[in-house]
Amino acid sequence: TKQHTATDVEGLCQRLRASMRFVVGDIDIIRTDGASEFTGTQFPDYLADSLIGGERSVAYDPTQMGGVERGWGVCTPDARCLLACSDKLGRNHWYSATRHAFFLANVKPSRPTKQIDGKVTTSSAFKRMYGHEYPLQRLRTYGAPMRYTLDEEQRDSKFDETARAAYYVGISPDNSSAHYAWDG
Repeated sequence: TKQHTATDVEGLCQRLRASMRFVVGDIDIIRTDGASEFTGTQFPDYLADSLIGGERSVAYDPTQMGGVERGWGVCTPDARCLLACSDKLGRNHWYSATRHAFFLANVKPSRPTKQIDGKVTTSSAFKRMYGHEYPLQRLRTYGAPMRYTLDEEQRDSKFDETARAAYYVGISPDNSSAHYAWDG
């Protein structure tokens, strides 16, 4: 059953905020539907106290909701697997694992398309958006140990270490050649 209280949603927001701080900062806006846990006074008060903006989504439309529900149904189990396989990252990394799962869903070939000459090929959502496939040699294993280089400004002296150990937690949403690392 889908019975949630405003307290459940607040707990989820707190876990998301803790997870997002590792990657992109804090939550600015939360968009919700008209469910009772969002329309009472408790959740809007929580948003106001937390300095988070609240928006209501558009009315339900079966064509709109099908794609969203399918996306979450595909990517949520993948995010769980990513977290389960990365033994050093805990549930505070739920946000980065979900982002990485959605990224993987967008770069893997998904939909068969028929060409003018009758050949059937597959393409990814990434290719349909940008006109070319994502270079697979750039993919990294989520939660894998890695090292990242420190700039000179990040070191106290020239004898300090030039790299730090960390764990890979995803690709940057702003620059597809930049990667995020978590060094705990």
